[in-house]
Amino acid sequence: MRALWEATTDEDRARAHQRCIAILEMWLGKRTRRDVAEQLGLPPLRLWQLSQQALSGMLVALVHQPRVRARRGFALPTSEASELRSLRKENAELRAVLKVTQEMNDVLRQLPGRKSPSICSEPAAPEKTTPARTRRSTSATGQRRAHPAKSAKRPHDPAPAS
Repeated sequence: MRALWEATTDEDRARAHQRCIAILEMWLGKRTRRDVAEQLGLPPLRLWQLSQQALSGMLVALVHQPRVRARRGFALPTSEASELRSLRKENAELRAVLKVTQEMNDVLRQLPGRKSPSICSEPAAPEKTTPARTRRSTSATGQRRAHPAKSAKRPHDPAPAS
């Protein structure tokens, strides 16, 4: 806040001081809102807005200030500062893991006998394994012998359509 105050011109400081005194007189009931609005040359709505801003600024100024000072400007509340520290630490750890993974990927790409150029590509689907087929027995003439259980008509087979 001090930096903002020091960055303003003397004219702006005088106008802010005048507005502050007028708003305080209005709050204390020494002057009416209409009188203060006329003195400052403001519409009543703008006077109300300035009054609300002044009250908000006073409340913020009266909030308990943390004792810890940040090196870079303002102090973060303790929970936010610790969360930021932990997130930065996690980020550094993840970067280290990523670096090791990338180096391992580069080494694996250079291995001989590698069929695909990229390890990151999707792995090939495994071939379906089916049981080995057995040869059916054939007669001396080369004709297949009918299996006795399959040649007889079973009761659950549907009847041929007529």
